[in-house]
Amino acid sequence: MRLDPESLVKACCGVGGEYNFDGGRFCGSPGVQACPDPDRLVSWDGIHLTQKAYTLIARRIIHDILPHLHCYA
Repeated sequence: MRLDPESLVKACCGVGGEYNFDGGRFCGSPGVQACPDPDRLVSWDGIHLTQKAYTLIARRIIHDILPHLHCYA
């Protein structure tokens, strides 16, 4: 599954505005709900990434970057 390119700047868990983020009402606050499919977004709460975003970053580092560094254990 890929991230939703139209929602790269929106928070999954938040409320309000173009970015679904309000610095005064964080995820877990009353009336603040999470999106139904966090795997389609990069940002979990406007500050932290979603699990899917972290997974894609880790895969990229492990498979595409580390092999070129010639690091050996």
